[in-house]
Amino acid sequence: MSEAAASLHVQVVVTSLSGEERAVINKPSDQDVSALQNDIAREEGTPVWQQQLLCGGIPMAGASKLSEYGPCDEGRMYVTLLRRSTFSPASGFEGSRPGYSFKTGEHGLGYYMDDYEERRAAAVDAQPYDGCWLVHPDESTIVIEDGTVFWGDGATSAISAVAPGTFTTTLPERRGTGAAQLVGHNQLTWEGTLPGGLLQDWTRRV
Repeated sequence: MSEAAASLHVQVVVTSLSGEERAVINKPSDQDVSALQNDIAREEGTPVWQQQLLCGGIPMAGASKLSEYGPCDEGRMYVTLLRRSTFSPASGFEGSRPGYSFKTGEHGLGYYMDDYEERRAAAVDAQPYDGCWLVHPDESTIVIEDGTVFWGDGATSAISAVAPGTFTTTLPERRGTGAAQLVGHNQLTWEGTLPGGLLQDWTRRV
């Protein structure tokens, strides 16, 4: 990348999947994504550890440069902010994580969201199914946030809870209604066959 390109600034517009604007941050394009995450934590309030950023549907890595993502629209980069779940399993202590406590709880050993952060997540209608899910053998993903499945190509469907850990939703391609059950913390199992070669068992990626 040239020195001129390195000096460019971009206006990063941070939104939720529903399109709600959460923050607007000006950054040099040659800065790491981790620097943007720190700014988001200060301005929007979501701790860095709880953030997953997407640009054009692609997960952004903390060590990568902002210039590696895009394209930008007249100097603007649109980034989607996902909140990670309230629990992250771990076999042992892996260092402190802002907003989380390491302990053994109802899901086993791992990092649990602090009470304050958990109440904050509940205040914005966080769902147990929220996250980025690995859904296809080609490692493509689908996001669920705030009770909505984002199937891609603009298709969305709302979740209807039918029992603890189980929901139904409208499938894409006019395939009717599908039912899914949360197995443990990181697996979502669907009844029947899904369209488009999607896996029956989805694995939580974040």
